Amino acid sequence: MSAAAKILRGLVSKTDEALNTIKREKGTGAEFLRELEKTPGVKPAEIKDRRLDKVLPAMGKTTKAEVKKVLDQNPPPRIEEQTIGPNLPPGGLADWLDKWAELNKGPTADAILRGDSWDDVVKVAGREGRQDVLSRIESQRTPTSYGKYVISGGENYREVLLKLPSNRPSMKNMSRDEYDAAVEAADRAGARDYLSSHWDETPNVLAHARVSDRTGPNGERILHIEEIQSDWHQAGRKQGYLTPEKKAELEAQEKAKIKASSDLRQIQREYDQAREYSKSLDAKIASPEFASLPPEQQARFRESARSWGEAWLAKLPELMKARDAFLNIHPVESASRLVPDAPFKKSWHELTMKRLLNYAAENNYDRIAITPGAEQASRYDLSKHIDELVYSDDGTLYAAKGGKKVLNQRVSPEELHKYIGKDAAEKLMKTSPNEVGSRTISGLDLQVGGEGMKGFYDKILPDYLNNLGKPYGASVGTYDLNGVPLHSFDINPQMRQEITSKGLPLYSVPAIEGAAATGAGAAMFGEQEKAPVYISDNPDTMRLELEDKQMAGGGVAKALKEALKPLPRAAAKTKPEIEAIAERMAPQVLGEYVREKPKSAVTVAGKTRKQFEREKELPVDVRGEVKTPETVDVEKLKGNVVIGIPGDPTITDRALHAVGDVRLESASPQHGGPLYGLGRPEFWASGIGPATRVQNLAAEVAQQYGAPVLGKYVMMGPESINYAQHFADANLQAINPAKMTQAQIDGFNDLIRRGSPKSGPRPSFPGIEDTGAAYLHFQLDPELRKHFNALMQQPKVTEAFNLPSGQDIRFAVTEPALRNLETGVTGYSLGRMKPGEGLKLSEHPTYSHDIPGEFMGQSRYPMPYELSFPDTLAAVRANPAQAPQEFGSLKMVGPRQIIDQQMIDEIRIYEEAMKRLTGKKKGGVVKLAAGGLSKAAVEALTKMRSLSKEFAEKSAEHARYIQETKNVPTKQLPSFEEWKALQMNATPENIEQLRKETGNKRGGSIKKKR
Repeated sequence: MSAAAKILRGLVSKTDEALNTIKREKGTGAEFLRELEKTPGVKPAEIKDRRLDKVLPAMGKTTKAEVKKVLDQNPPPRIEEQTIGPNLPPGGLADWLDKWAELNKGPTADAILRGDSWDDVVKVAGREGRQDVLSRIESQRTPTSYGKYVISGGENYREVLLKLPSNRPSMKNMSRDEYDAAVEAADRAGARDYLSSHWDETPNVLAHARVSDRTGPNGERILHIEEIQSDWHQAGRKQGYLTPEKKAELEAQEKAKIKASSDLRQIQREYDQAREYSKSLDAKIASPEFASLPPEQQARFRESARSWGEAWLAKLPELMKARDAFLNIHPVESASRLVPDAPFKKSWHELTMKRLLNYAAENNYDRIAITPGAEQASRYDLSKHIDELVYSDDGTLYAAKGGKKVLNQRVSPEELHKYIGKDAAEKLMKTSPNEVGSRTISGLDLQVGGEGMKGFYDKILPDYLNNLGKPYGASVGTYDLNGVPLHSFDINPQMRQEITSKGLPLYSVPAIEGAAATGAGAAMFGEQEKAPVYISDNPDTMRLELEDKQMAGGGVAKALKEALKPLPRAAAKTKPEIEAIAERMAPQVLGEYVREKPKSAVTVAGKTRKQFEREKELPVDVRGEVKTPETVDVEKLKGNVVIGIPGDPTITDRALHAVGDVRLESASPQHGGPLYGLGRPEFWASGIGPATRVQNLAAEVAQQYGAPVLGKYVMMGPESINYAQHFADANLQAINPAKMTQAQIDGFNDLIRRGSPKSGPRPSFPGIEDTGAAYLHFQLDPELRKHFNALMQQPKVTEAFNLPSGQDIRFAVTEPALRNLETGVTGYSLGRMKPGEGLKLSEHPTYSHDIPGEFMGQSRYPMPYELSFPDTLAAVRANPAQAPQEFGSLKMVGPRQIIDQQMIDEIRIYEEAMKRLTGKKKGGVVKLAAGGLSKAAVEALTKMRSLSKEFAEKSAEHARYIQETKNVPTKQLPSFEEWKALQMNATPENIEQLRKETGNKRGGSIKKKR
């Protein structure tokens, strides 16, 4: 058999036939079109796919002969067929093998006579050395891709592909120059082929079927259909099609957006110039020198200032109008994301079934049989395909089998049951989260629901066959195959004669005449909610189904996006409610120990009492000066809408030199967190996926509320810092291999290389000794980076391998004002978003793209998310499935809030309460002295009311120790205790005795005596 494609046989165009029956010889193209459309059997889909609805009306007066030429120039889609695997007439190879077995004896002959499968015969023949049998079988087989996903016992398994011709030029019958010119022309025209995950080397596979041959109990020949599927149209439903109309729409959108952007920039420039000149005149008038000018010159200045002031104010409405025009243009959809246009969008399954029926009729099969939906779904028993299921607090659902990732997908809590079944979802959500907020279950004995498969294979396909077979008295029955009830459809003589002599229409009647498909089966065609994703150990199957899965956004997501209406306003909070929130936040802002829950062992920031107390005494050497952000008055933000931007709490534009007794090998620059946009032209940075989501959210909210969009920092949980490359660099620079034994170095490297359940093994990690190579590996591999940072914060690990404490380093690189605050606190930075602008490549060491915007400042006090986003939170809490995980749900649906007078009044009450409870006008920002030690390392600590005089003196000593030893090479660095001894003129013998008592080697950290 050859795998080369051939033109599809047995399917005919009813439109071409209809033209021959039309009596009209002359008329307009529109008149001919109307008569074609009225002819029985002519379907609108064929008219549209052939673009006859566009071409014929444009013809004017014409003749039937000319119309025929138009139909010939716009033919039906050219469908090619390619079969992968054996493609023999029934009994072809089987007859040869039977005759061979009659003439030969041995295990191979016995296997053939027993009716073993060809694969089993090949194994036996290979052991016996029967090359003639092996050659005969293999010469008629092309390797298939998905032969393991079948019911055992069939023969002649093959994969049938129905394809469209390539849109790209071929070098056949072309010179190199001609080919290059053709490629260039195709590129200009945007001609693309479609490649699916199943058939990534075969372009334009419209649909495929997996079939095999079987013999019934009475010797009847059965064509068994294991599966039919269309990757192309599944992708088209999810991503959209690049139709000619869509292409023209995108081009018009792009032109409109370019013009609106140009107009906005021009008006913005004029507005900025007038405003800046007005401000410069105002500054001149306010200067001391102004009074010395002659009165007439002062008058001219004042008149000019008044005139320019009026000019820029007059520009403001024009500027707002230009901004509205720009924002009202929908974000331009990327043409590259859309799949090429294709015919049979709603009827690809009918096309495939008709081709298989035609093949069965021509090759004397007695019936066709279809694997039922329950059997399809049973292939995806969770316990067969995964060892464990992990759901992290950021909404990532992860599954692995034998250390191999089979699923890694963002799924909202209310959608979990559609992926793993209701029982598994409930069990997973009832499991207590671990220290990083993940829930894990294993040993599952559950099945994925399979409702979509059941609807398609048990209703849509049988209904279509019943409709097609009705004129011949044929209907779908049941054929029992080893206990599996296959759907069975007999091909009777009348049907066979009709199909083989006349063919079947290329475009046929709907599956159920006069009614649309309903229920779960309709999901296969985008008419209902998409079917669940089925966990499989076949990565191609999983990837395809994940691509096909459109999370329609049940619950809150659906409510947020419905008609892009603003969210219902949440009820106003009472003054006692707001003051209770302030009483919860004030101790955190003051740095006090605040438990997560009354009996919790950790603080709201996830710290144990031991770590919290340790940090109170922990000196930090962080250098660099950061400008204190301005406080943004909420009153001036009225009428804006704010969105939440989650981020880690790390410091920006400063470098960590030392923490406690640990001095870094090289200072570690920090580029993180909420103040990243301070002093930069961009507001935020993130990876391409999160950055795109933020920018899309900004565009969506701008359209939803019709208002300017602001971005507000939302602090993520303690584990969020693990993704930061600058945190990995600080941990790496703090490790001193000279303090570790070779066994400790090897052991820690092995722990890193083993990876986490999510990352999998990383055997290529070079080791912590090669700092440069390790840094590069962390930079290129986010999961490895996260795994390393997590290990560095586990005391059992750091103590076992004599490593510095990653918890201490995390403390050092966290913004001081955020170190003890609860997850979800907001307002440490605020910026103006630019929804219509594209992302830019970033120089950030962790994140790839900058998000356009303008840094404005920060809130007066840190504010919990229930105060910043009350409307979104009310929607989340109204959904019982989401309420228990409200912060995770809040992040996933995209927090948004209109700033109105109610919002302003609530924030004012909160600010007054916080001022009273903290004794401060504003939440603090640590200001660092250039080139020196943090002032907070000594001064702020002594002012803390919870610190004793003894501790203040010890902190000052630590500060002096860091300052005086900062230039000492690491290998010669004395410990803090040694340094204190040297200050008292201790002898070398005293120092050696001290080392013995403390168990410390030169350059090492002091271990406290128990």
